[in-house]
Amino acid sequence: MELTSVYKNGRDYLILPDGVGIPFKMFGMHNSGPSCILTPGGKAGIAAETSKAKKLAEQGFRVLVHDRRNTCAADIGFGDGSKTELEMQVEDTLLIIKHLSLSPCVFIGESSGGRMSLLCALKEPSAVRALCLRNMTGGKVAADVLSEAYHHQFIGPCKRGGMAEVSKALFFQEMAKHNPDSRKQLLGTDPNVFKKVQQTSGDFLKNTFHLPVLGMSEAQLRVLSGSIPAQVFWSHFDDDKMHTRPVMEKLAELMQAGPLIIPKGGEDELVAKMAKFMRALPSLDS
Repeated sequence: MELTSVYKNGRDYLILPDGVGIPFKMFGMHNSGPSCILTPGGKAGIAAETSKAKKLAEQGFRVLVHDRRNTCAADIGFGDGSKTELEMQVEDTLLIIKHLSLSPCVFIGESSGGRMSLLCALKEPSAVRALCLRNMTGGKVAADVLSEAYHHQFIGPCKRGGMAEVSKALFFQEMAKHNPDSRKQLLGTDPNVFKKVQQTSGDFLKNTFHLPVLGMSEAQLRVLSGSIPAQVFWSHFDDDKMHTRPVMEKLAELMQAGPLIIPKGGEDELVAKMAKFMRALPSLDS
């Protein structure tokens, strides 16, 4: 499915089939090394991964970073309400890497970016050459906090005052600073569609607290582990109740990724270990 490119707000955007624009940057586009996509945690985007992307490009890799739908400088779009926000972001990402001729590529994801990466692999394994997963969330604390922070908190304002009330939320005000079009897009959203997407998206996180990582069952992870090489990192603190070491140790085990990697040397060590992992991947021709 062909996407179109536009330049607005000082950024390059790819326009998806439903009209939603996604900002993106490519680093090392003409390099010959494996292609990879970096996706940060939370609802962060390009800015959060630019430093790592540049370092990987300097080592010969082709690197994509983007702002996911309904985050940062991306456009706002909730479809017809039949899919969660994460499902839409997964579909968007798979379309984008195909359009840019990066498939199959290595998906490097932290926390929510790791969750999206795993779901991309589950939906379309042939598009994912390998996985580098960092600091993912699991357990009831994470499920309760994230379902509310990312989604459920917006339902009440929508019920009280429609999309105008929703637009007062700090999250959407910040989006409008990066992409002025997003305010009009938000105000033009059907409130019933918005509420449905926020409810189902939040429920997806809240109701999967018992799984190894939020959103992915043990059976699903074992399916992926048999076909997709993986590398698993943890670099949070022991008192972090959402990104815990036991969750990442279990994920490393289920993904047959070898021992959990705990980098002590900051970003440079992290990038070096990811680069070594990607260079060792089997050739696409083998």
